[in-house]
Amino acid sequence: MKKTLIFAFIISGVIVIGLKVAIDYYNYVPPEKIFILNDNNASSDKNTEIINNNILKSDNNYNNESTSSAGPVKVRPELLGKSQFLDPTKIVFELNNERRLYNLPNLTTSVLLTSSATLKIQDMIANDYFSHNSPNNLNLENIMNQIGYDFALAGENLAYGDFKDERALVTAWMESDKHRANILNDKFKDIGISTQRSKINNKETWIIVEHFGLSKNDQVVQ
Repeated sequence: MKKTLIFAFIISGVIVIGLKVAIDYYNYVPPEKIFILNDNNASSDKNTEIINNNILKSDNNYNNESTSSAGPVKVRPELLGKSQFLDPTKIVFELNNERRLYNLPNLTTSVLLTSSATLKIQDMIANDYFSHNSPNNLNLENIMNQIGYDFALAGENLAYGDFKDERALVTAWMESDKHRANILNDKFKDIGISTQRSKINNKETWIIVEHFGLSKNDQVVQ
């Protein structure tokens, strides 16, 4: 019998522009203690990894500063499975369910951020990589500028692998402190998600890109 390998990787990212933003980010405290679930009994072909985190902010100083962090951690194997489709609308629904648990407003789907997430997926597939930074230097800031999203703050979560369903994917993100920080960031107002099944790193699997944003117009309103 042919053995089916089920796997997944997740990355969260924040690129910060401006010193004050970096300090604000590092001072962010999730609503409750985060712990990593160690899967000591899982077979090696069912390990899921969550890697690191990035945010992007624009202010008058415009000083580049990165806040990437964290090494890989295990994700529970029961979150993995052969989903036929990962629906971006359902992923947004699950994310907003998590935010409501902490009295945070719903994120609104943005056409521009959906376009930016799709652009990121296309670039990862075309250049066969899984990272916030492309081999051709197409990072989150470049993408936001290219699609015309005039951001005050932006964030990125990435995932690839075989998740059981949309709920399982969001649960995996929520069990990582850095991904969770993006999801529960009360400054974000907009979201765009793109999913595609394709070959990456020599494996046919799901690729998911999640872009968070706060536009400069919304920042002025605040």
